Amino acid sequence: MEASTWTLATSSLSFLKPEYAGNEEMQARFLNEGKRQALLNHANSSGRSIFLKDEGRHFLVIQYVERGSLQDLLGDKPGPLPLTIVVPLMLHVLSALDYAHEQG
Repeated sequence: MEASTWTLATSSLSFLKPEYAGNEEMQARFLNEGKRQALLNHANSSGRSIFLKDEGRHFLVIQYVERGSLQDLLGDKPGPLPLTIVVPLMLHVLSALDYAHEQG
């Protein structure tokens, strides 16, 4: 992985629950998720990731990208969002999903 400027302070952390630490199938699935995440490089995905293992614990560190929350978008407005907001938003989501599926 190339050098980068993101730090743990700007990352999200996913970990394999301790009760699954001895389960080889769950470890393999978690490692596979980390490897697949690390391959994704798309404007609408979460960014870079690193898989770590320390003293039998498994971690996936994912670059956090500040883009606002769904709550920010919804605000205090009752009812559904207008299509002028929903359609572009969903196009971004679908673009990221399409890219992820192309990567396997």
